[in-house]
Parts: sequence; structure tokens; C-alpha cells
Amino acid sequence: MVQINSPGPGSKVRDFIWVRVNVYPGDGGNVHLLLTGEDGREIDARDLTYSQWNGGWLSIAEQLFFAPAAASEKALLSVYTLDWYGRINTWSSVEILMLQIGREEIEQPGFQGDPFVVNKPQAGSLIAGGNLHLEGYVHLTQAGKTTLELVAQDGSVIAWQELQPPTITSSDQYAAFDTDLSYQVQKRTPIRLLLKQTSLEYDGQILAASSLILYLDP
Repeated sequence: MVQINSPGPGSKVRDFIWVRVNVYPGDGGNVHLLLTGEDGREIDARDLTYSQWNGGWLSIAEQLFFAPAAASEKALLSVYTLDWYGRINTWSSVEILMLQIGREEIEQPGFQGDPFVVNKPQAGSLIAGGNLHLEGYVHLTQAGKTTLELVAQDGSVIAWQELQPPTITSSDQYAAFDTDLSYQVQKRTPIRLLLKQTSLEYDGQILAASSLILYLDP
């Protein structure tokens, strides 16, 4: 899980930003920071490894630098972690405004909860019969597409489905989902169930994601 403490959504920043997060690192202690422009270009990034990490939360402060393409430009700040196979573990992002001139305004943190809550199945469950039943809740950060993916260790997507949860009106509200996802495997297969929301802007960049490990039998 990732909690972006600063900058908050809608912050106005110049030249550089201090990114302050609480994060549970991915496998091997990896944490990644990414700043993406409106046109989808990568503006700046940091790939961090905390090799001495022994578990638990870390508080991180890192700088990212930028030069807006105009007097002001929206950008997406993302913080994410990966597993040993390079698959997304968790992802969080906030939209900010980069300025060439003007006064900086750092807003308060936005939503700090888990963007997806899966009630069924539980992590580590063994699923058989070619059908995966899922129940849970999703927090929609902004307009975008919400999908479920079953991702194998080689990165291939075994099955996927787009979710269309009800519209929510509060920034702290969750929407329930209840769905079935068909799959095909030849033998017992460990997979990562990835739930993610992608932006209608920023060239389809990920806005939020959560995941858990499951095992699939034919």
C-alpha cells in the first residue's frame, strides 16, 4: 500500500517537488516514483531499492524535477511497487499543476485508504473449475477505466474484465462490485490478481492499483 502525504491533489508546484510518502515496499525493497505529463511523456522518475528493509512501512522523502511545456501544465505523480517478477503490487497517484511562474500551493493529502478492497477470495486462495468469483469494493479516484487482470509470473494476462461500478459522489466513498471471471489453465498456476484504474487522460496511465496472489487449478 502507498500513502502519498505530499503533495496533495491539486497542488501547484515550481521547478521541483518534494515527494513524501508512507509505503510498504515491494519485493527486495523496491519503490518507484514517476512524474507523467498530460501528453503521456515521462518527466522525471526515481527507482529506489531499500535492500536492508526487513518489513513494515517506510517513510520516504525524494525530489523530482520538471520543466513545464507551457506556463502551467497538469501532471500525474505516481508511486508504485513491484513484485519479484516485475508485476505491479500497489500503485497510487495524485494530479498536480506544474508552474513556470506563480506561487506554490501545497495541498493537504487526498484519499489515504486502499483503492481496492477484495472480500472474496482471500489472498493465497486456491481456485478451481475455470471460474473466479470476486466480491469487494473500489474507490474511484477520478474518471477512468477499472479492470481486473489475472497476471502470470511471465507477465502474460490469463484473463481480464472491465468493471463498471456505480458512480460515487464522495471522495471517501467506495462502490461495491460482484463479478465472475472465467479463466483457462493447464495446471496449477500462481497468478497475481491485479485491480487497477487507468486514466482517460495521461495516455492511459495507471491512477490506482492493488493486487493479491491466488492459485488457479483447471
